[in-house]
Amino acid sequence: MTYALVILSIGIVLLAIAAMAEGKWNKILLHVIRDIGIAFIVAVVVTGVFELYERTRQTEVSIERQVDARMGDQLTPEVWKDIKEQILDRHLLRRNAEVRVRFEKTKGLLPDQQLAHVEFSYDLYNISSPDSAITVRHTLAFPQDPKSKIPRFDLTSVEGPDNSRATTYTAEMLDQASRKGYEELNLKIDKNQRVHIIGGRTELVNVPGVYNLYMNEYTEGFRLHVEGAEGFQVKVLVRPYGHPEVLAQAGRFDWSFGRLLLPGQGIELIFQEKR
Repeated sequence: MTYALVILSIGIVLLAIAAMAEGKWNKILLHVIRDIGIAFIVAVVVTGVFELYERTRQTEVSIERQVDARMGDQLTPEVWKDIKEQILDRHLLRRNAEVRVRFEKTKGLLPDQQLAHVEFSYDLYNISSPDSAITVRHTLAFPQDPKSKIPRFDLTSVEGPDNSRATTYTAEMLDQASRKGYEELNLKIDKNQRVHIIGGRTELVNVPGVYNLYMNEYTEGFRLHVEGAEGFQVKVLVRPYGHPEVLAQAGRFDWSFGRLLLPGQGIELIFQEKR
């Protein structure tokens, strides 16, 4: 700090000398003195800004190390590392999520089986990653049966930030993903930007039984609508804090949840026969 003040003072003095000697000294000499004075002042300003940045960064590193040490003592370093990788070091956020489930009873199914046509749409935001290359994976509940072609992906569509550029997956692409049991969307999302994703699938469920939909990313609430459930009771559970919570209905076959779901948490639909 002392050296910086000295250099700053020299720069100010040189500028003052150049101003007072205007018209008295050689013009080239005056320009040299003025430029040296400006250079000294700029050097001090740049150095101060850099030191402030470094001090802030070192403080953040120190705090992170303290948190790592504290949590490592409580959970073991290995467990804390896994938690950071699976939950904390995430850069994507789902918003405006809507889930629509339509049940259908078709021929060839067992008496306690129905098809569940599920449509899941959401806005996917890149909230912190400087890398715009994003990979999103959607997974079916279990491997596809080659004969019945169930479960399967029915629709995958991605719209750009301005809703003008849409990419819809072809039937061949959906069939390949269905046979693998998952699809991977390779997207380009700049930091603080979003894309809108719509996915549709058909899966087999048992009634009475359950259907689970897990979140791969942070999800800021969702809306759920169920169709074709007139013949049985539906109860919806969410697990925002690791324990099941019965979700209150927003309508006869509508539910709404406004809090945050972490990666790995999700929705559980329970189907029961009406009594």
